[in-house]
Amino acid sequence: MIETAHRALAHLTATSAGVAVPGLTVSVGPPDLADATLGLNWFLYGVRPVETTRIRPGPGPGRDGLAPLAIELRYLLSAHHGAAPPPDHAVRLAVAIEAVLQAVHDRPIVTTGDAAGTALRVEHDSLDADSLGRLWLATTVPARTAVAVRVTSVTPAATA
Repeated sequence: MIETAHRALAHLTATSAGVAVPGLTVSVGPPDLADATLGLNWFLYGVRPVETTRIRPGPGPGRDGLAPLAIELRYLLSAHHGAAPPPDHAVRLAVAIEAVLQAVHDRPIVTTGDAAGTALRVEHDSLDADSLGRLWLATTVPARTAVAVRVTSVTPAATA
């Protein structure tokens, strides 16, 4: 699910923020590895099980009753720019982040197009200033404009 989420978030960003801010790059990985161009980066900072979907009745005799792996992925969407950013870089990056958040708000269920028919729920997540500060301290880059996003898998019945 993690690789699927990476691809889906990169695609969501390219089709929303990339339209709002032409020339924007999109990367997935640690913030210190984001390239030196104007862009947005998705950093996976947390993975945890989703307990409410962990156990369900099995489909028949002899089944163990365990649901498919249900995890919650926590991402930090951050802005980055090169060593010589354009004069309007702060505004362009704010517009790009806003475009992604608007896309998430307008369509929180993202289909991935993979063979398994995976669907993901992508939503804004709260992250207090102290937690955000600790995340930035753990990286080798200065703090940047960023928002937290939560991604979970969605069962087919939930997407209907």
